[in-house]
Amino acid sequence: MATAKKAAAKKPAAKKSAAKKAPAKKAAVKKVAAKKAAPKKVAAKPATKPATKPAAKPVTGDIKPTVVITVTVPVNPKKADTIAWTKFAAFRSGQTVAEYCKAAGNGGIGEIRYCRDHKFISLK
Repeated sequence: MATAKKAAAKKPAAKKSAAKKAPAKKAAVKKVAAKKAAPKKVAAKPATKPATKPAAKPVTGDIKPTVVITVTVPVNPKKADTIAWTKFAAFRSGQTVAEYCKAAGNGGIGEIRYCRDHKFISLK
């Protein structure tokens, strides 16, 4: 008989918690419905587009193509038999930035900046 009382005591508690949860779900559904009903704002698009894009210029920044490169280290400071070593080996004293950048396989303007910043070359 003690187990019957315990079972009877548990059932009403379960019904109360279920009754409390049901209104909360309905309220959540109403909030979602209210959000969907709101109209979306659309940004205005420009009336005309430019006909053509201007030609892209090479990005050199502070380094001009006519600047002369001077190698300041006696030996190649890069690790032997690496891509970096090959790129640095292409530097020649008296060479211009444009000549270095035109040669195939060189690092381009980024390699020049790196080597200049680390004092491997100077630009004049």
